[in-house]
Parts: sequence; structure tokens; C-alpha cells
Amino acid sequence: MVIKGTGTAKEYKSLYITLYLLYLSSVFSIVLIEVGLLVGNPTKNGAVIAFGIFRILIQMYIIYFTIKFYNMIRNLDPETLSLLRSGWNPARNPSFVLY
Repeated sequence: MVIKGTGTAKEYKSLYITLYLLYLSSVFSIVLIEVGLLVGNPTKNGAVIAFGIFRILIQMYIIYFTIKFYNMIRNLDPETLSLLRSGWNPARNPSFVLY
């Protein structure tokens, strides 16, 4: 999906984001298994476990914003979606939302 670049953006399908979420979920599962194995290791190091927990939190953050993006795109009306596909340039002043 990343390799396709702008072609994917102009031919948007919700399946692309769904597949990306599936990929993120599989990576998250692998990270959970890795951290679980590290915690179960009798020679565990506290810094390694802390790094593993940090990796889990980063994965959760990425999944959260991907789901949020998917819901925002899914709720767009067809006219706005076609404007985004064709390189939308807003006529009004954009507003910024801080999270």
C-alpha cells in the first residue's frame, strides 16, 4: 500500500485501511508474544521489559489513530470524498485540532 502512494489515494477503498488494520493487529500480537516471553524469562532485565511495554504502547497508539482515521473517512459524504481524491484545496481557513 505504501509503494502505491498517490495511486492508492485516488482509488481509495475501505478495504485498504482494513488490510492495514489487520497488518497492525498481527504486528501487535507478535509484540505481545515477544514481551510475554521476555517477562517469563528468568534472566529478564528491567530495561528490556520497559522497552517492550513502550513498544506495546506505541503499537496501541498507531492502531488507535488508524481506527480514528478509518471512521472519519467512512463518515464522509461522497462529494467530500471525491474532492479529497481529486486534490482538495479548501477555500476557507483550515482549523487545527490538537489531540
